[in-house]
Formats: sequence, C-alpha cells, structure tokens
Amino acid sequence: PPPDFTALKSEQPYVAPRTPLEEHLARRFAEVLGVEKVGIHDDFFELGGDSLRGAVLINRLQDDFQNKAPVRAIFLAPTVAKMATYLQEYFPDAVRRFFTADIQVEARYEFEDEIARPGQGVDAAKLRQFRAIIPHLPRRLEDERLPKNPPAVFILSPPRSGSTLLRVMLAGHPRLFAPPELDLLSFNTLGQRRAAFRGRFEFWLEGLIRAVMELRGVDADEARAMLAEYERQDMSVKAFYGLLQSWLGDRILVDKTPVYALDPAILQRMEWDFENARFIHLTRHPYATIYSFIEAKLDEVFFRWEHPFTRRELAELIWIAAHENIREFLDRIPPQRQMRLRYEDLLADPEAHMRALSDFLGVDFVPAMLDPYSEDRMTTGLEPGKQMVGDYKFYLRKRIDPAAATRWKRFHRHDFLSDIARDLAREFGYDDFAPASSRPLARSRIPQIPRTPDLPLSFAQQRLWFIDHLEPGAPLYNLPSAVRMQGPLHIEALEAAFNDIVQRHEVLRTTFHTVDGRPQQIIHPAMPIRIRLEDLRGLPEEARWSEAQRRAQRFAQQPFDLSRGPLLRVTLYRLADDDHLAVIVMHHIISDGWSIGILHRELAHCYQARIEGRSPNLPPLPIQYADFAAWQRQWLESEEAQAQIAFWKKTLAPHPTFLKLPTDRPRPPVQTYHGAQIRFDLNAGLIAQLDALARSHGATLFMALLAGFHALLHRYAGQDSINVGVPHANRSLAEIENLIGFFVNTLVIRADFSDDPTFDELLARIQAATVEAYAHQDAPFELVVDAVQPDRDPSYSPLFQVMFAYQEDPPAGYRLPDFILAPVHLDMGIAKFDLTLSAVRRKGDVRAVLE
Repeated sequence: PPPDFTALKSEQPYVAPRTPLEEHLARRFAEVLGVEKVGIHDDFFELGGDSLRGAVLINRLQDDFQNKAPVRAIFLAPTVAKMATYLQEYFPDAVRRFFTADIQVEARYEFEDEIARPGQGVDAAKLRQFRAIIPHLPRRLEDERLPKNPPAVFILSPPRSGSTLLRVMLAGHPRLFAPPELDLLSFNTLGQRRAAFRGRFEFWLEGLIRAVMELRGVDADEARAMLAEYERQDMSVKAFYGLLQSWLGDRILVDKTPVYALDPAILQRMEWDFENARFIHLTRHPYATIYSFIEAKLDEVFFRWEHPFTRRELAELIWIAAHENIREFLDRIPPQRQMRLRYEDLLADPEAHMRALSDFLGVDFVPAMLDPYSEDRMTTGLEPGKQMVGDYKFYLRKRIDPAAATRWKRFHRHDFLSDIARDLAREFGYDDFAPASSRPLARSRIPQIPRTPDLPLSFAQQRLWFIDHLEPGAPLYNLPSAVRMQGPLHIEALEAAFNDIVQRHEVLRTTFHTVDGRPQQIIHPAMPIRIRLEDLRGLPEEARWSEAQRRAQRFAQQPFDLSRGPLLRVTLYRLADDDHLAVIVMHHIISDGWSIGILHRELAHCYQARIEGRSPNLPPLPIQYADFAAWQRQWLESEEAQAQIAFWKKTLAPHPTFLKLPTDRPRPPVQTYHGAQIRFDLNAGLIAQLDALARSHGATLFMALLAGFHALLHRYAGQDSINVGVPHANRSLAEIENLIGFFVNTLVIRADFSDDPTFDELLARIQAATVEAYAHQDAPFELVVDAVQPDRDPSYSPLFQVMFAYQEDPPAGYRLPDFILAPVHLDMGIAKFDLTLSAVRRKGDVRAVLE
C-alpha cells in the first residue's frame, strides 16, 4: 500500500539540560547539527541529523570520554536525555572521569546573551523576508543619455569584513584614490541622498565630504557648501561621479561602500555607469563578521530599514544576502575584471596579496601600501579628535595584526550558523565553525610507523592488487573525476598545485610490487605530475564539449601499471581561452570518492597559492595512509574485529546472495563491466514527504530511499531475500578525515520480504539493519566475503550485485578570485555491478544516476 505521510511532524517543547552531562551533550548535539540550542527531548534526526552526522557525533563523544562507542548509539539514544542515560549505564567510569577533571571556566563576553537568546535562527523563509525589505533602486532613464564614466574599482563586501583596512592600504598608492564610504550609488540623485541621511544616519554624509576636501583642497565647511549646491540642483549621481573622476586626473577611484551589496540593482548599475569597472570581492569568516556587527550595533547605524529580526539574525542575513548578490553579479562579469580576497589571507601575508592586487589593478606595487597606519589617508574625522566613518576598531591598532583574523574564536561558544550561511562560507574556503570549548582533541589513535621496505597494504588495496593480477590493465578500478575550470588558467601554477598535493599525500607517490608472490608498496620521495594539454579550439564551438567528453571517457579508461607510477594522471581539454575541462584519473588502490573531494578542495587552495607566488599553507597531516594500513592489520587481530566479522557471517551466510533480475539479454558467462547511465531527479516536495516519513520511524532519508530501492528490486525480482551494497566512507577517526587514500568500505544491507511486509515494516527493517551495519562497519568487505563463503559465479559479483550510494550536499565547486572550479559528471561507460543507483541531495532536491 502507499505510505501515509499525514500527521508525521510533532512540535516538541524545549526543555533545558538539567545536569552537567546533559549540558555537555546538548552542546555536542548543537555543534554537530549546526543549530543554536538543543533541548533534552529534541530528536537528533528531526533536527536535521543523518547517518554521517551521527558518526561525527559519536566520534566527538569518543574523544571526550576516551572510550569507543558504537555508531548505533545515536539511533538507540537519539535525544540528549536518552544519550545521557545510555552513557551513564554503559560508560559510568568514563563519565565520572570526564566530570571530575579540572575544567577551565570561560569568561562571559559582553553580547553573549544576544547570541544565546532562544528562538533565533535564519532559514530560507527569513532570507526571503529580508530580501523583500530591501528596496531596489529604479533605473533613471535620463542617465542613459550620459556617457559611461571612466573605469573605477569597487570593493564588494558586507559590513565588518575588513574593507576599511583594505581601502586604507590601497590609499597608500599614489595612483589610487580610496576615500571612506561614499554611498552614492544607493541613490539616483544627490538630493535623494541628502534627504535619506538625516538624524542618526547623517554621519554617512561625511565620506563624500572628506573626498571633496581631499580633491579640491578645501576645508569641511567649503566642501559642505559645494555639495549643498549640487544637492540643490539635484545633480544625478552618474553625473557627479563623472565630475569627481574629472578632479582625479589619472588617478583611479576606489569606492568602498558595503551597503551596495544588499541591492542587486546597485551592483548592476556599476556596469551600466562605468567603463570596465573592476571588482574586489572581499570575504571574511561569517562568525567574525556577525560578532563584529553585533558588537558595533550596526543594526542601529548601518541598516536603514524597518525589520522584524534580532540583531544576530540581521547580521547573518546581511552576510548571506550580500555575498549571494555579489556572487550572482560577478558570475556575469569577465574573470579578468574581478578578484576575490579573503580578509584572513590579507592579514597573514599582506605583501603577497597587495602585489597581486596591484597586478590586478594595473599599477606598480609600492611598499607604502603595507603601512596603513603611518599617515592620514582620510582616516581622521572632519573635526579635530573625531574618527572618520568606517571601522571604529581601525584606530585601536598600530600595525597589521594577523591574530586579528581569528580573535573571534576566543569568545565563540555557540555554533548557530544556518545551513545557507555554512554552505556559502565553505564555498569561500571557511570550514571551522565549532566552538573553541568543544573542538575535538587533536590526538591520533593511529600511530606512525617506520618506513621500512616491507610496508603492508590495507585489505582493500590487497584485493585490488589481486584483481589487477587476474585482469592486468582492466580500467574497472580507474577512478576519474572532471573539473570545469572557467577563467584565465595558468597551467604552470595548476601543475605545481597538483605536485603540492602529491608531495603532501604519500599514497599518491606510491607504487605496488610483487615480492615472493606477495604485494608490497613502495613510497617514493617524489613523483612529479605532468599535465597533458589537448586544444579543442580548432573545432566548432558547439562541438567542443561533446568531443571533450568523448576524449575524456577514452582517457579515463586507459590502464594503469601498478608497479609504475604515478597512479594519478591529468589531461586538460582547452575549450576556449578561459574555459577548460580537467580530467583527473586515479587508480582506486590509492583513492576513493571522499578522497576526490579532498583533492578538489586542496587543488583550489594550492592553485590560488601558486598564482599568488607563495607556497600552500595547508595544516600538516597527523598520519599517512601507510600508517592506517598497518594499524588496520593490527586491529584485525583484536576481539572486536573478530566479533564484527562473525556478525556479518551470521547475517549473510544463511541466505542467497544472487539477485536474479529479469534482463532483456542473456547474462554473459563472465562479467564484461560494459555499462551506461540514466539520470533523473526527485523533486523537493516528494523528498520532504520522504524525510518526514523517515523521521516518524527514527530513520533517515538515506534509509527511506534505500527501503524504496529494495522494494523496487523485490517487485522486479520476486525474491524473498535481497542484498544491496552500500559504500561507507569509513572515516570515523579524526586523523583520516582529510587524508587521500582507499578507506571506503562496503556494507551489505539485507531485506527480508518472506512475510510480505508493508512499506512501514520494510522501512523499520532497513533502519534496524543499517544501524547494525554501522555498528560493524570496520570489518573489511574482503574479509567478510572470505567469512561468508558465498556461492561463486564469474558472472556475478560476490554477496551483492546492486549498489546504492547516497551523498548529502557535496561541494558545488570552488570560486577563486578570478577563477571557478566546478566538478562535472563524467560517464566512463563502465558498470561495476548489475545496477548502481547514486543519489545526491542538494538544496532539497535529489539528483540520481542509475548505472
């Protein structure tokens, strides 16, 4: 029967933690879920948790209590109250030790009550409400008759992003005129501008007054009189910019006004009113920006419109809306006229970034740009002893202080950021959101081992080595990924970035050899990567993409020799001067799907560093893959490992493992692995219903989709027992989260249809089977096969022939100052199993590929 979606969502009243253990668990729940607060009866999965976040939570609790807890604990005890009971029942000594240790009590900060106030939060509905409040500047038709103004530079950012420091540094260049906030483009005429800035907003007039004083050599009263005459004439803003730039001579105007980013129409006006304007997109960590906004009470002096939001909500909404507007606007701007700069990077290496900015702006670098506090660069107020409009903290410093970039972390104790802001922040390279008081301990449970000549392989690697010996050169375990690169590409810098990553991860410079009939890995001190370039610009423009895909598929299927590295190769297909497709192929023996994400992220970081002429500054890796491989073999001698393998034998051995689907062609006697793909989408409305149904059963969306897939297979095959393979990242230890290597493990989820279950009953069974599988996730699939001893047939893969892979909100790409890296799907024309259903959830929808 069809599932019943009605009456699934219940409103749970908030109940505060009652004990120190509940308080600690509530903080941990909130940290992992990315919500501001969690009551003791709030369900982890109803608050947005899933299997992966559950594993992260258990990993953090293991760090806290120095004990190994099963992942299924979060399914058995999905609320703070139940988890507290669970821990006290099963780990009483660990809980006692944790709370009798010396714990430093942190001081409260001035605005913590505003941060921690209940009932706050940003979501898509509030963002829409916020956008509706901002009036859009109408285009003034009379201005279209005026010629465009000369080129100008615009610093685009929300307030409290460090734009004052940047504009004062730029003002140190004799060719650049960088005044305080002009706030001209928010209006069509100077008369409108004057009328808007009255009362508590009147001080915003000062930036333009200061600019006129500087350019015309007059005092404040004379500048006010000049502007008053233009305001009386109601001169158009476009005409006034032309006048202002005529006073500049050959100097370039730099306009730094954060409010511009709140209105897309204002951003568009920069293109309409100026010839070839250039744009500096300045970013800063959202928490740093939000805390600074709250501390400066900018809701009172910056935001001019009535609104229903708390100060904390308003700060986050401004950060999101501004950056979304900037991003969408810059998508339409040629890459050579835009540059992104992170405030944190500017403080860490000011010379490198000011040199890069100078090149971008077409001016020579001058050392004075590095000393923003040495002279008055329109940083004093109109009256003696007064401050100029801008960053009030600018005046408290005497030099550029790199520590200022992370000072917000000292009082960061509430991880309240919305998913919208979090995703946007990750796009800009920020991924540190956890409160300082609750970050996991940086300890390694996997020891480093000496690099001897007889380093062992992991069990997964050993299986692929064996398969390669059976079928030398077969492309079945080639692992390709494709990245669209749009913007001016420096191939030498890209090649250097790849080699930075190869040097960082030992496994990428490892080869595999046979010694006395056994596999052995050799880690090479260096293994340079060379990028192969194929230029497709000679083809008609409409044919280039399809030809690139055809060649990419052929390139992805080229065999590797495991004894000769590198086992990573890159080909670049040039589609246009500023448009390339990079195809990266690794052998699965050194990588997996999670590793591809790491590779793309580090590639973006290293490429940007090389473009700026510096070495990448990625954090050091605590261990390498060879350490994990040795540790895994030691762990398999433990009682825990043997118990896990025994579980899988008991679960799978008594049941058939072949799935006989009704195919329209005869099965070949030996698997050929030839395949194709079909793509389809599941809409947000259906997914919301499935989400609600899953939560009503204590399950996740992944489990609901898996249950549906099992039901579909049962409908076609008519079998009572159906196995589906599920890839599991197997990254439950913090030290391997950022390590490239072959960690992924395959779990087999069996469904029993012998008693004709309803879908609700099936979902409950899948939920239970998945939880048990997670509790026994460390047993390598290769050893599970050995233990189960299934019937073998060369035309079937062992234990399962159908796989289901699910991913939640993977990165959409990486946007650099003048460059975009976006992963694209690549069809290899290969199918490892009879069917593989891959589903990716992004912004509510689920996009699926059936292979």
